Amino acid sequence: MEIPTQLDSFLSHLKYTVVYRPGVVGYFPARNFFRADIDEVIAKIRSTSNGDEPKKIRSPGRSVNFLGRKEGGCVEFDCEELEGLLSGIAWEDRLRVHHALGGLLVTIGMSQWIYCQFHRYLRLGCHFAVAQCAEAWIKHGPFDRDLSESFILSPRHLVFKRKRDGEYAVFNKTPFVQSRLDSMAEEDRLKAESEETQRAAVLAEQLRRSRFTTFVYLMEDPRNGAFKIGRSRTPGIRERTLQSEVPETLLRFSIPAEEEHEKTLHARFRHRHIRGEWFGLTPDDLLEVITFLKENGDAERASGDFHWLGRLFASSSVRR
Repeated sequence: MEIPTQLDSFLSHLKYTVVYRPGVVGYFPARNFFRADIDEVIAKIRSTSNGDEPKKIRSPGRSVNFLGRKEGGCVEFDCEELEGLLSGIAWEDRLRVHHALGGLLVTIGMSQWIYCQFHRYLRLGCHFAVAQCAEAWIKHGPFDRDLSESFILSPRHLVFKRKRDGEYAVFNKTPFVQSRLDSMAEEDRLKAESEETQRAAVLAEQLRRSRFTTFVYLMEDPRNGAFKIGRSRTPGIRERTLQSEVPETLLRFSIPAEEEHEKTLHARFRHRHIRGEWFGLTPDDLLEVITFLKENGDAERASGDFHWLGRLFASSSVRR
């Protein structure tokens, strides 16, 4: 493939290193690597190593050549991040991915980090959809961040921002991308269902070992500091049900206890009642609730947000 002059000069300083065996090391410039047929490169490496597997192939690492605003910003060759996606695969496959992404750098100016964002976000694993990445990528000037940010609210695009320098990568939701997003959503749904089933089984076993038939729990709505005193055989699942309405809802404490214990607490704090089972409880009120439930419920099988409980006890101690 033809390589632009400035890019050709830049790549000439970057090289791949092949350790064939002790005392035998080979080098080839990145520009020669991208010009060559990848199958021929692999065949040459094999012939030089007498058919043995090369002991090590080291990529050029990371290098940036700043060309200036008029010339289009910077040319970035970054194998460090890419190598993190290639661990565990054969050296031939690693070289094929390097070669394909080098081709994108040369032909359309796509830096490796852009592909890495695409690969990682879509959970491609051992599949390297290089052509699909190139098809989805929207190329524009690296300095035009306003243009990049204009895509953030678009439901038809994916936008990534690199923390290191604030650089953007924007992708169309092509049929391939949308298919991966749909698959990921289904994977997440199935995983959540499996985890929910496992949690429900654990809770059922806790109740079986306890003399109680339900859990009494405390949940918080961090938006307004309100707390729900409720009961459920599966408080974790109840938390996720409430989160579908109020995503911020957090389960703070649960314990096997009697249904009457929930009613007792509702009556005790009726002066704090807001709506339904939600109450405006102070830290001392919360400690009273937890103490009552531990004294009357199955404290051995209680569970909670220990960081929250620690802060709660600390804040109460300070006031006292």
